[in-house]
Amino acid sequence: GIPNIDVFVGLPSIMKHVLKWNGRLAPLLRSRRLQGWLASRVRASRPGPTAEQRARGRSYLWGEARDAAGSTVSSRLQTLEGYALTVLTSLAAVEKLLAGMAQPGFLTPSKAFGPDFILEIPGTVRTDS
Repeated sequence: GIPNIDVFVGLPSIMKHVLKWNGRLAPLLRSRRLQGWLASRVRASRPGPTAEQRARGRSYLWGEARDAAGSTVSSRLQTLEGYALTVLTSLAAVEKLLAGMAQPGFLTPSKAFGPDFILEIPGTVRTDS
């Protein structure tokens, strides 16, 4: 029932330039030659964070909702590093699905398992205000 949602994300400053030029470069990015070169660069780069980095890493999310009268509520979520969180939430979802705890069809995790599903993941804390 929320008519408008704005989403913001913190990114390295270089991403500002990448996103600015993304649309203009789309025809060039469709080139097989460039795609092959980019794929080789990805394969040559680090495969992602190390196990130690994943164990130390944290993700922070903040949301705020405001109604027409100006009342505001906010929520902050502190949880695991993104790769680790993806693994654990995926496994938790599969367990619930196999146990018959969700309706069939496409659903977001909160629609399928309830708005507090994320809080079942160890190391996750939500603060509402």
